[in-house]
Amino acid sequence: MHADGHDVAVAGERGFSHALFAQAPWPWIDAPLQGSYFDLRRAMKILSREIEKRGFDLIHTHYRRPTMVARWLQKTVRTFRSFTPCNQPRIALNPFRRLLTDFGDHTHVASADALEWLTTTARVPRERITVIPHGVDPARFPLRDPSAIAAARAQLGVPMDATLAAFVGRFDDPKNPLWYHRNRSPRPPCGSAGVVHDDGDWAARSADVRRH
Repeated sequence: MHADGHDVAVAGERGFSHALFAQAPWPWIDAPLQGSYFDLRRAMKILSREIEKRGFDLIHTHYRRPTMVARWLQKTVRTFRSFTPCNQPRIALNPFRRLLTDFGDHTHVASADALEWLTTTARVPRERITVIPHGVDPARFPLRDPSAIAAARAQLGVPMDATLAAFVGRFDDPKNPLWYHRNRSPRPPCGSAGVVHDDGDWAARSADVRRH
């Protein structure tokens, strides 16, 4: 958006990846968006000053608390649109969660399945949803027959009776690589040998096969 000439600012609390914003061409606004009700009201006051000063007409939020602050700002500061992507479809929505779940004035999802959940379970009007497919196209990976499965396991050194689990995601420095290495278990269950195979763009920066 900044490259297209829009006036952009980012607000939030500082975390371990905050250094990524040090050289960014847009300003950072410190706002307590993860705290208590009183923290959120303080964040609203901070952001209201920035909105009045800079004249923003769109707020892009993630998760419930920042979206709640955006709704407060819509009622008290000025008219602008809020945009909240659906990051985690298929969550349980009991009456209390439904009360606190808000997808803004417009949202986007990455799949037909998420679109179905938003319209039927979350009850978001279809005209307020944009579908932007991304991620892994399952059509590129058709189901394999037993002989292809056996050949692939033999190539990777994975026993035929071993349980396999796949993590499919995008690796953005520094968060996801650190999360990946920290959370994969060095001690597989039952004392069996575990094999981790890195593929795709990440394979260029990591070992092809790691054994634990």
